[in-house]
Amino acid sequence: MQFSLPVISLIGYLPLFSMVKPPMLPFQIMCLSLRFLISLLVSLGVLCSSMFLRIKGPNSMPGH
Repeated sequence: MQFSLPVISLIGYLPLFSMVKPPMLPFQIMCLSLRFLISLLVSLGVLCSSMFLRIKGPNSMPGH
C-alpha cells in the first residue's frame, strides 16, 4: 500500500511535465528520463499487482 502514494504523485506530476515547453536538448533529456520513469512505474505496478494478488487470493496462484 505504501507504493501507491509515490505512483499517484508521479502520475499527478506528468501533466506538469507535458505543459512545460523547454528547448530541444533538455527536452530530449526529459523525454529519456520520462521514458525511464514510465518503465520504472510499469515495473513497479507489475510488482505491486503481483504482490497484491498474492496477498488477496493465494488460491489463484497454484504452487504457492
